[in-house]
Amino acid sequence: MAEFRTMMELGMLLREARRSKKLTQTHLAQRLRSTQKWISAIENGKESAEIGPVLRLARELGLTLACSGDGIIERYVNHALPPVPPVDVESLLSECGMEMGSDD
Repeated sequence: MAEFRTMMELGMLLREARRSKKLTQTHLAQRLRSTQKWISAIENGKESAEIGPVLRLARELGLTLACSGDGIIERYVNHALPPVPPVDVESLLSECGMEMGSDD
């Protein structure tokens, strides 16, 4: 299994997969209803790429992308977020000149 940690590394893997299937960027773009320019940008490590189209590109090339637990996802999943302090709704409404249960 190939691993990647950057968009540049992912782009290189996608390029390798495309070339192994003897596809040009133009032909692949047509299959994806995309553009050759977009395929080139992804293969060159475009940082602002949307994940959905990149996943479709990977699927078209027969690749499956997986996440491991050593990245940012693990930090948010395995560690509790700081507690949110309670909010006094009545005080907030009072500051706005409103009351609980009013329709205004």
